[in-house]
Amino acid sequence: MKINKNHKDLTDHGTFEFPLSIYDDYVYPNVLNFTEWHWHDSLQFCLVKQGAVLFHIDQHKVLLKAGEGLFINSKQLHKTENIQKIKSYYICFDVHPDFISSFSGSIINTRFIYPIIQSDTIDYCLLTSQTQWQKYILLYLEEIYNLYQNKESQLAIHILFLQIWQLLYEHHFKSLPLKERNITNERMRTIIHYVETHYSEKIRLEDLADKVGLTRTSFCREFQKYMGCSLFDYLLSFRLLKSMELLNSDLSITEIAYRCGFSTTSYYIQKFKKKTKMTPNYYRRFYQDV
Repeated sequence: MKINKNHKDLTDHGTFEFPLSIYDDYVYPNVLNFTEWHWHDSLQFCLVKQGAVLFHIDQHKVLLKAGEGLFINSKQLHKTENIQKIKSYYICFDVHPDFISSFSGSIINTRFIYPIIQSDTIDYCLLTSQTQWQKYILLYLEEIYNLYQNKESQLAIHILFLQIWQLLYEHHFKSLPLKERNITNERMRTIIHYVETHYSEKIRLEDLADKVGLTRTSFCREFQKYMGCSLFDYLLSFRLLKSMELLNSDLSITEIAYRCGFSTTSYYIQKFKKKTKMTPNYYRRFYQDV
């Protein structure tokens, strides 16, 4: 996953002419079991095909099993986590709001699209086959997935997404109050940005608290509530994720450890093994085999 300095996902989400990207996303067990926190402008639909995946969306946790789906609104911080001892995977549909919003200033845009993607109260919607309208959305997503490989199917795909949006609007969005995104969301983006750009350095809790205008105690409480972990745990996981990227290079384990902010090689190996149940060298061989 390519992420910029603000932790925005830079993965190619289609083209200007057809801003839609569909791909299989695997969440492997026994490694770090998750993707890092990120966000993007696109609307995201997920459909779990195997295993079970825990989605973290802002302060919410949503467990999806095979056959269940999820809508994630634009600009929502989120990550995924494997919670079973099997390889789980889901289909990811990233569709830019422009794909369904008509032209800027239209009634479709100003009434049915823009207020939704700007709202802090509309973050996600669980989709299961137990509810009829949600079942239709799951079926439409399956159909879109099957049509996606056919370059002559753009119109059919567009129509299906309009039908999905209409179902979401009539049965979910319309009943929710709309309000602007709150300051906590922006604070978390600032913190994630800082960690992403300074993870190789020593990071002090006091510096981050001061950066977002909070006391040390308030910072710890707000971070734990929003992210579901302490700053130390998040920083450790982020550094380990970065080290895993470098394990696919020719760098030595020692150089990787220092580049990722670990004080000693032995400390890095200890934490890596505790998190992944394998050594960095073993993971390096494992990663090259998959």
